[in-house]
Amino acid sequence: MNALANIVQPKPKHAHVDMQTQLSNISLAYLPMACQPSGERVDELLADVTKCKERGITWPFIFVKLEKWLPPWCEDVLHTSEEEEPSDAVIEMRRALGIKSKPRKTLNFLQWQAALDNYAVAAAAVGQWSYTSALAHRSICLKIAYHSLREKRRHSLAIWYDDLVRQKWSKSAYGADPFFNIDYASCMRDEEILKEARDRFDGELKTDNASWNNAKEQSASNLKRPQQSSWESRGSYPKRMR
Repeated sequence: MNALANIVQPKPKHAHVDMQTQLSNISLAYLPMACQPSGERVDELLADVTKCKERGITWPFIFVKLEKWLPPWCEDVLHTSEEEEPSDAVIEMRRALGIKSKPRKTLNFLQWQAALDNYAVAAAAVGQWSYTSALAHRSICLKIAYHSLREKRRHSLAIWYDDLVRQKWSKSAYGADPFFNIDYASCMRDEEILKEARDRFDGELKTDNASWNNAKEQSASNLKRPQQSSWESRGSYPKRMR
């Protein structure tokens, strides 16, 4: 009878992660609540991992957008902040040249670090990514950010690298690549992905520079154009000029 009841009873659609137990298992038992990711996000990640395992993927690695893992204290500036806040003079210059600020496409460098920290704890809690491997990957990204200044690039190069390499890991895990090991991959800098990240960064910078130059040329052209009075623009002249 009990066996029949177990068969008839529907399984819960959504699993729940006991964060305190899982954090104890990964030696983070006393991690303050303020440093823990959202419980709902962790449950969503566990559901995705479970679906992959049900499809026969032994060691799934789910690619996620880190914007979803921002801590509450910096969510409100997601679409307005920049990697380096522009000065008032730069803002006025943009306004004078008619350059409109574009919505953010990526996190700034500080937001990325905060989001990655949250995601690393969640990934370790659901058994997708060991916390030590996540720290190793974070260290590689920080080194890329540090050396980006020598390449005349910016810290956001590391954000490009992180996003692209985690996409590659997700595809390798989903495809059951026999040569893929997430712990090994996390400890090694992927030179092929880094080259692609540099290309993406340079392409985005080139586009921004082109928009800036076009705006300056348009503004200069408008300044050189002689100004017409209101009656000239209407084609009507005062009686004494007829």
